[in-house]
Amino acid sequence: MHRNAQLWAAVMVHVFAAGAALAGTPDFSGLWTNASITTLERPAVFRVLELSEAEALAYEKAHPGTPEPTRGDAVGQDETEWWEMGAKLARLGGRARSSWIVEPLDGLLPYSADGLAALKASQMKARSFDDPEARPAAERCLMGLHGSSLPPMMNTSYNNHLQIVQTGDHLVIVPEMSAGPRIVHLRAAAAPPGGAWSGHSVGRWEGQTLVVETTGFHPQAQWRAPGRLFISSGAKVTERFTQTTADELLYQFQVDDPAIYSRIWKGEMPLRRVAGPMFEFACHEGNYSLPGILAGARKVERDAAAAH
Repeated sequence: MHRNAQLWAAVMVHVFAAGAALAGTPDFSGLWTNASITTLERPAVFRVLELSEAEALAYEKAHPGTPEPTRGDAVGQDETEWWEMGAKLARLGGRARSSWIVEPLDGLLPYSADGLAALKASQMKARSFDDPEARPAAERCLMGLHGSSLPPMMNTSYNNHLQIVQTGDHLVIVPEMSAGPRIVHLRAAAAPPGGAWSGHSVGRWEGQTLVVETTGFHPQAQWRAPGRLFISSGAKVTERFTQTTADELLYQFQVDDPAIYSRIWKGEMPLRRVAGPMFEFACHEGNYSLPGILAGARKVERDAAAAH
């Protein structure tokens, strides 16, 4: 009995300490989504960040949440049931947004010449079908499409839920398109050797806002395939989470990556609370694309050899 009493006392001290660490700060635990047809960069059809409601409604009408297939062929891409972007542009402060990027003002990624060359080199490497490790990380189930499982967390065509669990020591984010949870350390913690897929994230509270700084991205996580976002292993991504209403978080981010970009760039998006549930992604278990791509390339090679 005495031993059990000591154990329970130790547990209660730990629980009290964890609760005390959260005293006065919001709890972001819950299920959120960033599903939207708003994209990181501004489409050429728009010239400004904030749109009138008439402009937004016209764009939404022309871009339904379940788009018609554009690459349909005999082996697939005709099924559209799994698209899950929602049919709306994101609204912040009641105004529709044409892009997540807010700086630079043109809403475009400010690539330097060296940065654009690095992006194009990764895209060119993805044309190789000889080595599974040369295939993009998202294709290998090591990160979500467009880097949706890494900071800054982007929306994609489907699986846009984010599960947040918060304690006194950590904030854990599990993306629906999951390649493993993101762990934000709310106390000092050593970075893992060799880098991590989602980098090393350390958070601190500035009033009611959680500020998270992430460094040390894995070298193979630099190109956030299949889009245009490229973030080097030497970058620092700073995120800010602020609860604006009971059902919405303002998610702001800035990327400081002088090896790739000519300036620091910034973005913001709303995260909306949803009821769920969030289902298992199980990417590795059902990943037929990788062996299929490599096997298809070998078939092409055999056909070419037979023709000669």
